[in-house]
Amino acid sequence: MSSQPQRLIAALDLGSTKIVAVIAEVTGDARDPGAKILGLGVERSGGIRRGVVRDIEETTRAIDKAMKSAQRMAGVEVGAIYCGIAGEHVAGRSSHGMVSVTGDEIRTSDVARVNDMASNVSFGRDHELLHAIPQDYLIDQQGGISEPIGMTGSRLEAEVYLVTVLSSVLQNLGKCVDRAGYQVAEFVLEPLAASLAVLTPDEIELGCAVVELGGGSTNVSIFHSGKIRHTGSLLCAGGHVTADIVHGLQVTQHDAERLKERFGAAFEPLVPESDVFDLPSTP
Repeated sequence: MSSQPQRLIAALDLGSTKIVAVIAEVTGDARDPGAKILGLGVERSGGIRRGVVRDIEETTRAIDKAMKSAQRMAGVEVGAIYCGIAGEHVAGRSSHGMVSVTGDEIRTSDVARVNDMASNVSFGRDHELLHAIPQDYLIDQQGGISEPIGMTGSRLEAEVYLVTVLSSVLQNLGKCVDRAGYQVAEFVLEPLAASLAVLTPDEIELGCAVVELGGGSTNVSIFHSGKIRHTGSLLCAGGHVTADIVHGLQVTQHDAERLKERFGAAFEPLVPESDVFDLPSTP
């Protein structure tokens, strides 16, 4: 009999058309982390639209069912969940901070102070800080420094990318998770989490874009020189394609979704001219 997994992590992807739960065992170490997927649960849901809760009861039901399916597959139970968050309510902006170095060389406390200085800005009553991501450091006006600890200098500056979200969105998502019987370990920007899963260090360093085409919105994030530089959300998404099929072919929403998944293609040269399929009959 195999031993019980020691380091478990659970996560939720809260989408407009479905909620996905995953349970994994953490492998490796801090220098080379990894994850072994133990359980997966998928439940269709219409309780969330573009990252915002529209129906608490429906969202709670879907979270509960997805998590139970993942736990049943993994053979374990979890209490805390990392929740992905994205949508048009997410905003990002750069901020600058500067402090004087207290000792002969830059220490961890100096870096923490300059990061706090850059993050200490007003977001308004309705928004709160989700992530403060250091971009670049300057020592005595010399830029291009990614890790200043241990270096010598008298003035330390930091460029930090601040990601903020609507407070009410976090509260309502947290309420749904709590009603389902779990705790939110942390909210995580979905494009940032996706980049860790799909991008190589070289791609992040040289520069690339990650496009996540969802059901209610499309999230775009830009990476360059090893850091996330921009994130945004577009209202055009997979649900619009389904709606166009409904109106264009006069089929039901269910049939339109099945047609899109089975026969849809985003690049016309990949579709042979002889490729023909029968439309489902409508009553």
